[in-house]
Amino acid sequence: MNRVLWFGEFLIYALLAVLALRAVTAFESSLATVLIILSPLVLVFVFIPALRFGMQATRTMFASLTLWHWLILIAVVSGLNFHAELRDVKDISSNPFDAGTIVRIVFDVALTSTLLLRLFTGRTPWLRQVTSGIFVPLVAFASICILSVTWSVNPVWSLYKSVEYGFDIVLAASIVASFSSAEDYRRLFDWFWAIVGVLMVLAWVTAILDPSDGFRMGEFHPLPLPQLWGVWPAQTSNGLGTFGALLGTVSVGRLLLYPEAKETRGWYNSVLAFSVITMIMTDCRSAIVGFLFGMVVLLVLARKVVFGAVLAMCGALVAIVSGVGATVWDFLLRGQQQHEIQTLTGRTEWWAIAWKFIVERPLIGWGAFAGGRFVVMPHANHPELADIDSSILEPLLDTGLFSLLFLLFALCLVWLYTAKGTRSMRLSLNESRFSAECMGVLTVLTIRAFFVSNLVHHPALPFLLLVAYAEFVRRSLK
Repeated sequence: MNRVLWFGEFLIYALLAVLALRAVTAFESSLATVLIILSPLVLVFVFIPALRFGMQATRTMFASLTLWHWLILIAVVSGLNFHAELRDVKDISSNPFDAGTIVRIVFDVALTSTLLLRLFTGRTPWLRQVTSGIFVPLVAFASICILSVTWSVNPVWSLYKSVEYGFDIVLAASIVASFSSAEDYRRLFDWFWAIVGVLMVLAWVTAILDPSDGFRMGEFHPLPLPQLWGVWPAQTSNGLGTFGALLGTVSVGRLLLYPEAKETRGWYNSVLAFSVITMIMTDCRSAIVGFLFGMVVLLVLARKVVFGAVLAMCGALVAIVSGVGATVWDFLLRGQQQHEIQTLTGRTEWWAIAWKFIVERPLIGWGAFAGGRFVVMPHANHPELADIDSSILEPLLDTGLFSLLFLLFALCLVWLYTAKGTRSMRLSLNESRFSAECMGVLTVLTIRAFFVSNLVHHPALPFLLLVAYAEFVRRSLK
């Protein structure tokens, strides 16, 4: 048996070595070349033992899958981009139902039909769930989105996207109606994180197979490392960076909050390393900041403040003495000029244009999910972009002040009840630990919400799953 395992590991090493030699051609840094060549050794002889535990956990997870796990997968797939190129406003108007869009609609219809069928047959009475607790302000937000069809600059688009997001909320409410323990939620979250991990692995594999599209250099001068992009399905560097921040935060939480789980430490150390490498290769600055703040929250909740402070001071000292700080800053510049950093890679310019349109319609907006794509971005000469990259300004632009207030109220309630779950004596130790882990993830999402539309765009599952768990905590405390 040991010989079979050794031979299998050798074959994996040979395959990874070939892929590494292929990927080297995309890098101009000698340091990056050395690291890539050495990476197969680390992957095979360090990560594979941890991977064995991961495979055991995967078998256990598949044995406990329910309908809701598969619906989560359907929701994720329906939100993926299978287009070879970004579509602009003219392309969408001339050909709204291309092959990629039809695939997305098919998955949306499957999800919607299942939820409606379970409601009408009485197996999942989610209608009661969406009219109580944290879901009330979210449903109010979705209702305003649907109502905005009457004044939207693109009514069909607003209706489709509003219904799509509305059933994402229904999916979260159905989970609350079906799950009765924190362990159920943890297994569901683990399934979602596994899907996120698979998407990150797909991005790496497709980028290595197609390095000209998967690894992109800076616009003005070459980066020390090129940015990672997912080729198929198409995934932006910002999206992959967010995935890395979320998965890395979960890994830190599992390492800090469950010190007695010795057998899982190798696995979560490996996942953390993979997540950090992905964050570095995507160079998503706000995701990195969110990950760092998420770590601070977890260190506080795990009562490891002194350890975190010592680690931070040692890192700062090394950066100052060795001059690494300047290298890190050059890397974070991403090949951009200083003025682009000050404008948050052009976001502040988009937001300035958006503000002019917000002032024109402060209470009703320009139509759900339509203001950014069909009004602001064409004015900003970026018709291929979907929104103005902000979960704060986007709802204000699309559906007005009241919808934004409902959304922020829901976010505050998630923070409130997740925080209560970390310290309430009415919850078990594992429930409190899981609440702390969720707070770390919520920290990342909240910071990213200022720079992307992660709270309001389909499927928004990281946020909505946290809403479902916060509602579970609220009911448990009652």
